[in-house]
Amino acid sequence: KGGPKNRFSPLCLVSLESTMEVQSMFNCCCCCRMQLNPGVTKRHMVAFYFGCFMVLGVAVACTALQPLLMTSFLNIDSQEQGEVGATAKTLGEIATILSIGLTGCLSDKIGRRIVFAGGFLFAAIGFVTLPLSPGIPFFYLFTMLNVVGTNTAASMMITIPGDYVTNENRGIANGTLVIMNALGAIIFAFVVKALVGSSVSGAADGRSKGWLAYLSMASIAAVAALLLSIGLSNKRNTDNHYGTPRQITPTFREVMRAASRNMGVILSCLVASIARADGQITALFINQSCVSFMIQKTASEHGVSPEDLSKAMRDEATSQGISRGQTCTGVVGISGLLAGA
Repeated sequence: KGGPKNRFSPLCLVSLESTMEVQSMFNCCCCCRMQLNPGVTKRHMVAFYFGCFMVLGVAVACTALQPLLMTSFLNIDSQEQGEVGATAKTLGEIATILSIGLTGCLSDKIGRRIVFAGGFLFAAIGFVTLPLSPGIPFFYLFTMLNVVGTNTAASMMITIPGDYVTNENRGIANGTLVIMNALGAIIFAFVVKALVGSSVSGAADGRSKGWLAYLSMASIAAVAALLLSIGLSNKRNTDNHYGTPRQITPTFREVMRAASRNMGVILSCLVASIARADGQITALFINQSCVSFMIQKTASEHGVSPEDLSKAMRDEATSQGISRGQTCTGVVGISGLLAGA
């Protein structure tokens, strides 16, 4: 009494609480019964799961198109493509390891949205530059750029559920994430199969098919970056006891300290490493094996050695091998879809 008047009357407070409760119920009902954190809306979740769909699809396309690039653009023998392709992927993973700390710091400082979209932008640049590779060293460099881009987007894909969804609904959020990943792998497997198929692309040779496929994927990745930069929330991680921006060394030291005290953390890291390696090996060598098989089959049918095949025959065999490999990738994606469900 005699002091400043309260800004809100009890009626206004009840009304405000009711409004927040209705908004919370709306968010919960619209996103697979997931309870969203304050400031996160249905639009943000739709954009996030669109990004989940695109991440694995873009990564699958990058790996699937490698044999076509090595055959039609770099003229690498099919017997050497496995070694060259594996080296390129290994260098990409090493570059990812070296850059992942910077990615985490940037995501805390400027927000997940920009880093997520930036990953797709780097992947798009990689798709544009790969067909321009004048030799194997540049092929390694541009593949590293593409792999770092897709892995950066993947790291944000794993991080964002912690910002968007409450702890009680994290399992549903991650299960839906896996389902969207699997759908992306399935859809993009058949997109790549269509792009390298002459009946769809109308291309006369392997280089034309390659340019069509790579420029198409670059456009898709760039559009994904644009949509994510518009649709995602600009929510930042402010719960950070290391300060902002987060320092890489203390973070790594704390993780190692926690791992040394917790066998569950150690086992989780080991399982994640094995799963990552298995996914990369499977994606790379399914396509490479199918391409090598089709080249050998074509050479056998024409009674010549694989080295004596004409460029047109080699390009056609490569396209057929990629098509078969993408069919296998689609089957693997269906298995992932069932696991996520």
